[in-house]
Order: sequence, then C-alpha cells, then structure tokens
Amino acid sequence: MDDPHSAAVRFGKYRRHPGPETDMSSEDAFKRADRYFTADNEPDALIRWREDMLDAQGDLSSWVNVAADWQIRSKSTAQLDAAEARVLSDLAKARREAAAIRRGS
Repeated sequence: MDDPHSAAVRFGKYRRHPGPETDMSSEDAFKRADRYFTADNEPDALIRWREDMLDAQGDLSSWVNVAADWQIRSKSTAQLDAAEARVLSDLAKARREAAAIRRGS
C-alpha cells in the first residue's frame, strides 16, 4: 500500500472512480429504451434485460468486495473466480435479452 503504483492502490482508486459498486447506468439505459414502448407492446425481454443488469450490478459489487478480500488473502482464488463467473453469466443473459429485443421477440 506504500507504493502508489501498486495493484492495491490502483484498485482502490478504481473503486472510488469510476466506482463500479454504485454504477446504475443500466437503469438510465432501461428508462431510455422503455420510452419506445407502451404497456401493451413492451417486450418481456426488456424487463428480463433490466433484471439481468441489476443482477450484474449486484454481482459486480460482490466481485469487487471479494477482490478486495482476495488481495488481503481472506478470500481464495476460487472464490474470486466464482464471483467473476457470476458477473459474466449475468452479462451473457443480458446480451441474449438485448438480442431478443432487436429481433422483436
């Protein structure tokens, strides 16, 4: 932590800015997309995309916390990898829903 160029210091700065644990930009994207639809024609995939992105945001926050614990060796590499896998799975689901929206299904 004494080295300003260390991974730990850089990670700490990243947690403050851009601050992935508090990023809710997907909610802004949902609101913009939602304007194109009414209650009658809103695709189910849009709601599922929103849920996937909220899951991803929560799991990203967890991953960041696990990464901080991993740095001080209170979490294992397997736990870090599992936290990463949850985020990637959430994002893969969101991509599938976005594709379904584009297809109109």
